[in-house]
Amino acid sequence: MNFGVVFTSIVLVGWILSGAYIYTCKYKMLCDELASGKIESPKQETITEKPVVVQDTTLIVAPKDTLEDPQGKFSTKEIDILKTTQTVYFKTGSTEMIETKEGTAYLNLLKTYLDTYPNSTITLIGHTDNVGTDEINLDIGKKRAENVKLQLVKRGIKASQILTDSKGSSLPIADNSTEEVRYKNRRTEITFIKK
Repeated sequence: MNFGVVFTSIVLVGWILSGAYIYTCKYKMLCDELASGKIESPKQETITEKPVVVQDTTLIVAPKDTLEDPQGKFSTKEIDILKTTQTVYFKTGSTEMIETKEGTAYLNLLKTYLDTYPNSTITLIGHTDNVGTDEINLDIGKKRAENVKLQLVKRGIKASQILTDSKGSSLPIADNSTEEVRYKNRRTEITFIKK
């Protein structure tokens, strides 16, 4: 077995776990609640090739093996980060995203990649918890995605590289049973579009 691949894998797993710990324990301060069983730990999502309707056009979320770096400007770790669906979270009923150091670092990496490969496109899909009507939640999800797009455009990413959509409350990743877990559903997911 190639030592470099094993070492890179170990470093990547450690980086992911430390990011999850920082977000859960330091930012959200939920470690005590998770340990006591008061709230459930989040389920891991895997990226699958599935149709996503964005502005009346059927698009495909990019499978993990399609994001490339032909110019060799990014590390394997950076490409692996870009290949995963990234999530921005929001307060109840709000379209203002919650900013974190990790999120800012990701957005900077995303901008660099999109500047390097201007034919690349991302989609922002807004989601909500189950509070409110379907119509209101679709509207809030769309506004959340549009707000993230605005923040990316302010960072210098071309608006033409960013598509937006809303799924409202139709695709929860948590059960919406309590306020402590509903925050996981108030999100915008950032993914690359397969060409």
